[in-house]
Amino acid sequence: MKTMRHPGSRLRDKAEPRYVTRSMPPLATFALITLLALTLPFSAAAAKKPVKMKPQPVPPGKPEIFEVIPRGVQRGITNRMTLRGTNLADVTELIFSDKKMSGKILAAPGTNELRLELFSAASLARGAYSIAVKNTNATSSKLTMYVDDLPQIYKAAGKETKAPAVYPVPFSFWG
Repeated sequence: MKTMRHPGSRLRDKAEPRYVTRSMPPLATFALITLLALTLPFSAAAAKKPVKMKPQPVPPGKPEIFEVIPRGVQRGITNRMTLRGTNLADVTELIFSDKKMSGKILAAPGTNELRLELFSAASLARGAYSIAVKNTNATSSKLTMYVDDLPQIYKAAGKETKAPAVYPVPFSFWG
């Protein structure tokens, strides 16, 4: 009587061979050894010489302006202004909403401040105009500034003067 065994059982029939070995054909063995012999010197040479990468310059971030100081300028004369925001160190261009306005960048004492000279023609109508800045990467959002025919006076908070200043009358005051 033949014994039935479970398919997952480890019992073997006596006719079943215990180990099966296969030998690799000689040509395949030669090809494998040759391939390894050719690639090892190249991989060892590559491991000895690390690849030196040149650091790439980081492009400037998008400039943003949050504050114009003073908020108003007198038309017909050159006015000095300060813009405050972010990424202002690499600004290359000033953009105005009217062709009768022009400006020149004087200095960027830090990345968050930009000093400039602004000229508005005497024929420019009084009112609100926009200003934006541009670097090599992007243009900022627009911020509103005002043009008037009166002299503009600005006083920063916390800065006290010992003697009262004399100002021309009439004038427009910001601060």
